[in-house]
Amino acid sequence: MNHLRFARPFVAVLACAAMSACSTVNFDTNTTTEAQFDTVFATNNALTPAAVPIFGSATYEGEIQIDTISGTTQSGSIRGGLIMEASFSSTDPITATAGGFAGTVNGQRVTYSGQLSSDDAPGLLPLNQVLTSGFGPTAASTMFVSIGGTLRNDDTGVRNRLQAGFGTAQGSWLQGDFRGSDARVVTGEAQFNINPSGGVSAITGTANDAIVTGQFYGVAN
Repeated sequence: MNHLRFARPFVAVLACAAMSACSTVNFDTNTTTEAQFDTVFATNNALTPAAVPIFGSATYEGEIQIDTISGTTQSGSIRGGLIMEASFSSTDPITATAGGFAGTVNGQRVTYSGQLSSDDAPGLLPLNQVLTSGFGPTAASTMFVSIGGTLRNDDTGVRNRLQAGFGTAQGSWLQGDFRGSDARVVTGEAQFNINPSGGVSAITGTANDAIVTGQFYGVAN
């Protein structure tokens, strides 16, 4: 069976030490459109759930999409390149880094400086694990990782502090399922707890703390 692969032109540079923060990652802000992201996500998300190996490692590259809101209405979305390093036998099996966020909010092009990292969890309890359930051909693995950081709106200067953690009422995190042949794809949902400073956040539509959601996918290279 051929492995499903997608071109990822938005990932410009990767220079990470093994299982450490990808602090030197640079991402191209020429991200896909929401429609393009949704197509790739849906194709990957339709693959059969799969189990990861007990040992070994993999690098997954893809995108995060954050759905922006204004009040209770979606106002647009932004996307950033995502790189996840998985070490399946580690007690902290996932490192995730994302950056180069850009998109369209209320019909206007927006770009963001800064990046998100699974290492950014000051004073909070992060969650980082891979769990496998079932046996044999029906076995399937899921992953959870807290993620945080600051995204600065390049036009307005508003800083969006994403608080890392895990929970329905707080924290920013990725939760996904491994899929496809040899678990070479991971897709899932995301939550982002954002505290803006310097004005109204274009992501949350408010100057106060707010939670938005999104999706992500990654394909092993």
